Order: sequence, then C-alpha cells, then structure tokens
Amino acid sequence: MSKVTKDMLDLAKHIVNQKSGNFEPEKFEDHYENRIDRSHQPEAKRAGRSSRRSAPRGENVVDLMEALRQSVGGAVAAETKAPKEVG
Repeated sequence: MSKVTKDMLDLAKHIVNQKSGNFEPEKFEDHYENRIDRSHQPEAKRAGRSSRRSAPRGENVVDLMEALRQSVGGAVAAETKAPKEVG
C-alpha cells in the first residue's frame, strides 16, 4: 500500500469541501445527456413535437427462446443419429 503525502491529503479534503453541498435535483443539468439528445434527435423533436417512434412491428417475429430450444434439440438429435467414428 502506498502512503499519501500530507499535501495530497489536504488537497483532496479541499476539493471535497469545495464540491460538497446539498443536492438540488431541480437545478441539476445532465450536460452529457443533453448533448446526446441534441445530436441524435430529429428536427421535429427540437421544434417541440414528439419524435418517439414505436418499435417496428414485423410479421416475422421470432421467439428466441423457442429457436434456441430447437437449435439445441436439433444439435443433440444430430449427435445421437450420426455414427461415431472409432479410432
């Protein structure tokens, strides 16, 4: 374990004291999220109209769990049917 110098400890305490305070959520602004929103949202959203799109509803929806079961079952069935080579 490395030792922390007194100067570094004092600096850390100073920074914590400087940044400490009561959190007021109404004053919090997430600059990162805002930047992402601005860069990825269409003009309609920026103009105040909703840009939420519903997920596309395809007719060929696949049940992934069922497909997995079939693929595992198929692999097991193929292994049991295939003759094993003897060395």
